[in-house]
Amino acid sequence: KAANQLIVAVNLQACAEAVVFLEKSGVDLTAALDVLGGGLAGSTVLTRKKDNFLNRDFAPGFRIDLHHKDMGIVTDAARTV
Repeated sequence: KAANQLIVAVNLQACAEAVVFLEKSGVDLTAALDVLGGGLAGSTVLTRKKDNFLNRDFAPGFRIDLHHKDMGIVTDAARTV
């Protein structure tokens, strides 16, 4: 579970950074997300959050306190390994 949550968190962050990068570069965001989604950069996170990115809907899809707890589990596990 901890590894899954770590991958999801990193993927969400990478997608958010990519969206900002694409927008700042003047790229058509819809087209760019379609291209990215069809290549190796494609992911379930990108697929599920694509409309949110396009609609600038950044409401959390997960309770932040649970996310914080999960990241704490990841941190604790990393310190004990």
